[in-house]
Parts: sequence; structure tokens; C-alpha cells
Amino acid sequence: KALELWQPNESDFMVFMTKNEAELSAPLSKELLERVRAYAPVRKGDKVMFDLPVYVISYKIEQRSQNEYKDRAIIMISPYINEELKRQVEEWSKEFTTSSLAAERMSE
Repeated sequence: KALELWQPNESDFMVFMTKNEAELSAPLSKELLERVRAYAPVRKGDKVMFDLPVYVISYKIEQRSQNEYKDRAIIMISPYINEELKRQVEEWSKEFTTSSLAAERMSE
């Protein structure tokens, strides 16, 4: 889908992986714990925290200056854990295209 939306004359096409700190409300069910076990979850108070791998496909990138870029349109892909985490990933996607978060990630 991203390739269909991409305008090669206007923007680069980038794919990269990052990790975002995810949080779920504790306690976790056995089933949910099994889903997140691979991501080394840690309990912090009433939350369970872990780094979730996220792939970002950026197909509409605006160059603001020689070293500054802004993602205008992305597709974010991550493992499905549950609806609570799905909403977090959707929020990350919004933040990524409306803040300087994209520039920070690309420099990592």
C-alpha cells in the first residue's frame, strides 16, 4: 500500500525499525504475559513496561532544511498484543507525524 501512495518525484521512501516503550495495566493474564514475554517485560507499580519493536514506513517526507526532515505520512507496523497496545501504537503514529519525534528517531 505504501508503494502505491508514494510519489517518487516528491519524497524518499524509507523503512526502519525502532523500539518504543510500551505499557500495559497490571496484572497481566497468563495469555497476555506469554505474548509479551519475548520483549522482557518489567513491572513498575501498576504498569508492565517493555520495548516493543515497531517498523516505520515513511513515504511522504518533507525536507525542512539541509539536516531536518519531517515525516508527513507513515505506516507503522508492530506485533499485535491487544487492543490497549494497538491504541498506543496508533497514538505513536500520530505523534510521529506531528512532532519532532521523527527527526529524533532517524538520528538514532
